[in-house]
Amino acid sequence: RVRSGLSLIWAAVGAVLLIGCVNMTNLLLARTLSRRREMTIRTAIGASRGRLMRQVLVESVLLSVIGGIVGVVAAYFALHVIVSAAPADLPRVNEIQIDRRVMTFTVCVSLMAGVLVGLLPAWRLGVLSPIDALKSGSASVTSARSTGRLRALLVAGEVGVSALCLIAGGLLLHSFSKLLQVDAGFAASRVTTVDVSLPIQRYATPVSRSTFIRTALEQLQALPGVVAAGVSNKLPLTGEGGNAALWPERSTAVSESLLGDIRPVNPDYFRAMSIPRQQGQLFGESDRDKPVAVVSAVAAARLWPGEDPIGKQFHIGAPSLPPIQVVGMVGDIHGVSLDRPPSPTVYVPYWQSVMPPGVNSMDLVVVARTTEDPMTVSSSIRRLIRQLDPELAVPAVRTMDDVVTDSFGQRRFQMALVLLFAAVGTLLAGLGIYGVISYSVAQRTHEMGIRLALGAESRRVRNMVLTQGMKVALAGITIGMASAFGLARLLTSFLFGVTPNDPVVFATVPLVLSLAALAAVWLPARRATKVDPLVALRCD
Repeated sequence: RVRSGLSLIWAAVGAVLLIGCVNMTNLLLARTLSRRREMTIRTAIGASRGRLMRQVLVESVLLSVIGGIVGVVAAYFALHVIVSAAPADLPRVNEIQIDRRVMTFTVCVSLMAGVLVGLLPAWRLGVLSPIDALKSGSASVTSARSTGRLRALLVAGEVGVSALCLIAGGLLLHSFSKLLQVDAGFAASRVTTVDVSLPIQRYATPVSRSTFIRTALEQLQALPGVVAAGVSNKLPLTGEGGNAALWPERSTAVSESLLGDIRPVNPDYFRAMSIPRQQGQLFGESDRDKPVAVVSAVAAARLWPGEDPIGKQFHIGAPSLPPIQVVGMVGDIHGVSLDRPPSPTVYVPYWQSVMPPGVNSMDLVVVARTTEDPMTVSSSIRRLIRQLDPELAVPAVRTMDDVVTDSFGQRRFQMALVLLFAAVGTLLAGLGIYGVISYSVAQRTHEMGIRLALGAESRRVRNMVLTQGMKVALAGITIGMASAFGLARLLTSFLFGVTPNDPVVFATVPLVLSLAALAAVWLPARRATKVDPLVALRCD
């Protein structure tokens, strides 16, 4: 998941870089057109077209390198914020820094982007006609229109890329909202968790381990504000407790076995985690010498389909091992993550658990449900553990709410970054539309003046400019949405509870882009209505 998430972020970064390059290309095209007469005169006095084209490429590379430097400076200040927002389980997150490799990569990308951005303006400069320029004294109408169509096509393309980014971000956001609605199977509020590791050197026997756990739970239960105290080998949403094959009674075929999640707990664990009991009863102190267990609903349904699981017997590990009797059934929990279905889970008394050979310590998690803010009793819990065994490592204390939040931290981080890049891409696309329409209005100032002088209403002139800009935007939106229908399936592994062609997202993104485009076009359209006909005609 980390590798695929990194690929997704790389794609978003590449999309933003592409949109930025298109904007730079448009700016250089406009600059080349405005300098057409200058370039033509230089050609007439002996400058070769190759030299002029190299000049455009040098300018492009210089601008790109300056942009890369600005980007590195911005990244330096933003890096701390991004790293602090990254989930704790993101591999090697503490190693993220701007080093020599990052600088080398940035320089290479800046140089490549500069060359690519300058190719099209340089080519357009190479095909300009010097005779037409000298005759007209400015860019010819035909050349201006041709360049204008090319710039509009480029802007439509960047709007399409922006639409793809917004579709990806929207799908991740909708998927994340669906994930938050999943019932985890337990109540996380007002629950404190403490990680404890019992070294095998001092807790080599089951009796010594059971004594420590029982004493800790009794003293924890006596703390003010603690309603229930429990222990387990693993918290929900943090991974499986321990996998083992489950064999129904009198079953010897491998095909009839089931891989289950084994979790040693105490009787009060279910109350501490608010895991509901659905059938039967929970094991108690009276069951110390009896091989009993409580199973989850999905485990019961898989082992004994359509039957009452209470009183049934099964084997853990192999059919030759002693049978275990089911005394109760509880609700399902999500053991690994909210986006994975609950695993068949078996809860056994902690005093019957056996440490696997070769293990140096027994890792436990103590949970306490409180009547107040769970962090207020954290210091008391830590002090209690240290009093029981001063040589134990200082236990880490977390609330169960933090555990739940951390369980989807990577999804949230990926979603936030993709949405950030999508927003930047949309902003750049809006600036691209604004630039093209503003330049078009400037080029058509004389035309606007004539229209207004002949009695055209300002509203008609404004609508004409708005129509021109929105046509470009809608063309880009259409291209982007059509591409998204085919490419969205690549996001299937990142989605939960939504389809790649989710109608909510595919209906919202065009609306957002249309509003952004309208805002970008509105200022040039408003400026067009302010043209003074006398000034426009005199300037021409």
